[in-house]
Amino acid sequence: MKSYSIFILSLILIFPLTIFASAEDNIVEIKVPFQIKTKKQVAFERIVPIELSKIFRPYGRLPGIKSTNETEKWIKAGLTRKVEFEDGDTAIETLDQVNPSHDFSYHIESFTSPLRFLANRIEGEWIFSDTESGATAVHWTYRVYLKNTFARGIFNLFVKKDLEGMLRQASEIITQDLEG
Repeated sequence: MKSYSIFILSLILIFPLTIFASAEDNIVEIKVPFQIKTKKQVAFERIVPIELSKIFRPYGRLPGIKSTNETEKWIKAGLTRKVEFEDGDTAIETLDQVNPSHDFSYHIESFTSPLRFLANRIEGEWIFSDTESGATAVHWTYRVYLKNTFARGIFNLFVKKDLEGMLRQASEIITQDLEG
């Protein structure tokens, strides 16, 4: 009953906002900056092809990643893979751009999870830079392209916090792995 009340309240509060929203208002950006005590080239070469099931563990209401169907090493633009989550849902991920030792980007779409009702796609971008101490600064950005302002409200209420936590958790696992 409590979750139903929260849902009704969210409808009342969010629906009026949909009248005045633009497409740009329906993009939620999550930034996860972190540092790794290793050279930029090493960080880049280990992170781009990393096994997703190793870093994306369950968090809050979000399932972890079980597997992908990669047929070759995930290091060149244009590659596509199916990502399977621990609850059986899937999504399609495409590697869009790879600039060795500097940055890479990808997009995720074709969700079979309830996210399909809220989002059209997710775009991810990783940028690597040297720090004065010899470490690597990593700037990881997730952009969630939501279907409308109502979907943005629901996403912000029920998904965003868990997604932010899952991404932070993944960055911590990556850091421990590369520094360990």
